Amino acid sequence: MSAVSLVAAATAIGLALTRVVPHAVRLGQRTDEQPARSALARGILRDHLAFMALMVTVLAVQLIGG
Repeated sequence: MSAVSLVAAATAIGLALTRVVPHAVRLGQRTDEQPARSALARGILRDHLAFMALMVTVLAVQLIGG
């Protein structure tokens, strides 16, 4: 149970550090054209939805595992 929680949490953290933060910085700089900024924003949304699923997995595993 702990291994599943650890893997899910580590995956979310790793994705945040390698994808979301750089994309958010790039989006905040507003150097790209609107279609590119929109694509970045949609990508950040998809990543956050994946994070939510991973964190729900961690929560469920912790609650079921006791």
